[in-house]
Amino acid sequence: MTKALFAAVALAGAVVAAPAVVLAPPAHADVTEVTPNKYATKEACQADGPNVHLQHNDAAYPYWACRYSNPADGGDGYWHIWNATTQNG
Repeated sequence: MTKALFAAVALAGAVVAAPAVVLAPPAHADVTEVTPNKYATKEACQADGPNVHLQHNDAAYPYWACRYSNPADGGDGYWHIWNATTQNG
């Protein structure tokens, strides 16, 4: 009887704790690339970054960053502006 009661309590505890793990927010930000903007230098990308906005849902992505698209990784060799939902996205 004690083993069955212990198992029932453990199972109930696991069921109560499980939704907290499932409902936790993701550890990364949502990001989207601003197209078709591409820049030959990081400086040019950063100069334009604050002035470039998304046509749809711009307020949801208030932060921006310039990222290099490395040809060694299949990129085009240009700098691109990316917007994110968090500052470190």
